[in-house]
Amino acid sequence: MMTVNHVIHSPAEPALLKDKTYIFDRENANWSLPPLTRSVLSFRSSSPAWLSHTRGIGYTADSWKEIRLLTVVQLSVTGYELGGERRVTFEELHDLFEKWQLTDDVWEKGFLEIIYLQPKPSHSGIIISITEDERHKLQTKYSNSHIFCGHAMPVKGYKIRDKLHPLEKVQGRKDAEDGGTSNILLPGPYFASIMDGRLMPAYRVYEDTFETFIQSSHYPLNGKDLPLPTHAKKSSHLNVAVPSRIASQSRTRERPLAGLRFSVKDIFYITGLGPPGLGSREWVSLRDEQNLERRQDQDQQSIHEVEGVVEVLERMGAVLVGKNKLSQFAFAGPYHWQNTDYLLNFNPRADGLQTPSDSSGGSASAVAAYDWLDFSIGTDTGGSVRFPADVNGVYGGRPTTGAIDTSRMQPLAKSLDTTGVLARDPLVYCDVVRALLKYPTTPVDNSLPPPLPVRLKILVDKGYDRKIGDANLGGTTTMLSRLKKWISNMPCSLSGASLPSLERIESTASSSPILPKSSATITADGVIGNFILKLENLLGVQREYVVLDALWEKTKEEFGNTQQWPGTGKLLGRIGDEFGDLYRKIVYWESYQDLGEPFMKAYSKANDGRLPLVNNNAKAAWKTIEAGEICESTYKEALIKKQMLKLWVDTYLFEGDKSGHRTLLVSRGSNKGEDLRDTPPDERYFAPSQPGCILHYAHMSTLADLPDYRVPVGQFESLSSVTGHMETYPLTASLSFASGCDRDLIDLIERLHLAGDLRMVKTGRTAF
Repeated sequence: MMTVNHVIHSPAEPALLKDKTYIFDRENANWSLPPLTRSVLSFRSSSPAWLSHTRGIGYTADSWKEIRLLTVVQLSVTGYELGGERRVTFEELHDLFEKWQLTDDVWEKGFLEIIYLQPKPSHSGIIISITEDERHKLQTKYSNSHIFCGHAMPVKGYKIRDKLHPLEKVQGRKDAEDGGTSNILLPGPYFASIMDGRLMPAYRVYEDTFETFIQSSHYPLNGKDLPLPTHAKKSSHLNVAVPSRIASQSRTRERPLAGLRFSVKDIFYITGLGPPGLGSREWVSLRDEQNLERRQDQDQQSIHEVEGVVEVLERMGAVLVGKNKLSQFAFAGPYHWQNTDYLLNFNPRADGLQTPSDSSGGSASAVAAYDWLDFSIGTDTGGSVRFPADVNGVYGGRPTTGAIDTSRMQPLAKSLDTTGVLARDPLVYCDVVRALLKYPTTPVDNSLPPPLPVRLKILVDKGYDRKIGDANLGGTTTMLSRLKKWISNMPCSLSGASLPSLERIESTASSSPILPKSSATITADGVIGNFILKLENLLGVQREYVVLDALWEKTKEEFGNTQQWPGTGKLLGRIGDEFGDLYRKIVYWESYQDLGEPFMKAYSKANDGRLPLVNNNAKAAWKTIEAGEICESTYKEALIKKQMLKLWVDTYLFEGDKSGHRTLLVSRGSNKGEDLRDTPPDERYFAPSQPGCILHYAHMSTLADLPDYRVPVGQFESLSSVTGHMETYPLTASLSFASGCDRDLIDLIERLHLAGDLRMVKTGRTAF
């Protein structure tokens, strides 16, 4: 059994129920038992034998003798029962409890020590009743000692007519059924204190074994998230507490994400949790001592009045369980493995020693590692959601710049920053992205499915061999598909008379002596090739290969002679390699203005002129600005050229398509196999493009404001230099439409899933 060791002054108290660890928050409890009910329950003088616990800080050991386990059941009422009596049967409760046992990882049958039955808030006048015979069946089946009925009539024999009531200063949540704000006791598992009557929701504790969280939190329905600083007793891993899903099993239009649990990159300002830590101990110490806030146009008060992405998700029913680690100051690139302030999180895929990528690696690895987490929120400037999605094998991407709110995040480069979602389930991914996308200015017609793209462009490198690419569908898969096609095209008299069945060919191919052993190895080219075939079949179009550098060389003269400089009316004229250094100039300048300069000055002032420890990426960026290598005029020119690049992309990649969803761009994700977490990677992340090259597609999609969503399409094998075994690595594909077409792209992902071409991924070593 896992025990919990709490830090001093923690408001949460731990308990062990069978093999599950729970905590409850006495200090922030919202509801209490009525005095008469407590007097009935107080006849039990000790806690159940199967409930063990440790004493919480600030509470006496005697208080544990007064803890009971309670389940709140919320009953629906039919039209025939309105204004009358609602009879409860053993069968309906038994079926409900069996469903909860299968669908909720928090609730246990041990919580049936006390059952509290209540109607839904909109039916508060209904009388709830249960016969003596039905009550006896429940007590026999579940060994529970007490059954109470809320709001009105008690269980026959107990004569308890008190109502459960909220404690003072409780902020209720908006309930979709009564149309207003109500103080609602939600269904699910609770710990009940007979001593002071408090009803405390049960949270199950999970250990963050992959070191993906920097802080856990909970939301006791008082209007703000609260930190939950708990660690496992036998390790240094942070504990993460999750609430029951029972209260949110029915979704509404106002709460489309009800029941989903999520985490967030530690880069957002969150009500109750305060400013972000940004992966820097120096930032945290300065933030806590001097309340250092980001430099931005609105004042401190307006920052906290703006509803950020976390608050939007919570309003829609999702539950925040904590903050994820990130690379320092969200600077991605070659130095993410030098996380000296906080341990770099672990990627659960392959041998468990691969890079999680950055800077949203903590968010991506958490989703890939834990089935109790449904999705996470990261940020993407130049690939900080997309690259972690690639190597952790989850759904994740960058929306169109500005399509999802970024108002309460600490910016890296405000002109390029976006908020991104990461998830295992494609339907969850689509639901969350849709919920976060800003509403379009024109009404959306959902009566007809969105039109499918008519052009499929595959982005490949300059040295890509198209013939091999078309033919290579992955070792054994290639031979099988060719053989099956050959058999199916033969005359019936031959194909049925002298050849084995297709099923037998498929089942015996991997052990056939005519195939070399290596041919059964799953290759990345084969995986991506199969996915492209599926796209061709779904869209009814043929692929077209595009080499970005070659397209740039072919079109840049025409582009310069036909397009004008913004605001001048003059033709662009001769264009060289204009775009290769834009990303670095914009990111360096904006990060220094919004974060680097105010942080460095404040830290130096507070520490007798000393400078803080800053990772090499941020240090290189800020020193470049301080040395005058990039000035304000250079930065403004880069912003103008950014608009030129966007125009080139619209003209030549999307061919002037005004609708934006007629051309689908596809490319292979960035995962190429072994990339160990402790190995210095390629240091050219911020380097300008080479002559004759336009720039990396991840940065092109950033600068052109394109939506770029990564979808897991399979996995491939590669030898691990650590384990000495063939390990399995996830492979993703990049899907892009033109800027602003996020909803169409999400619809396409959902359509691919419904067609069976995209699947939900697993947690652990392998994605599938």
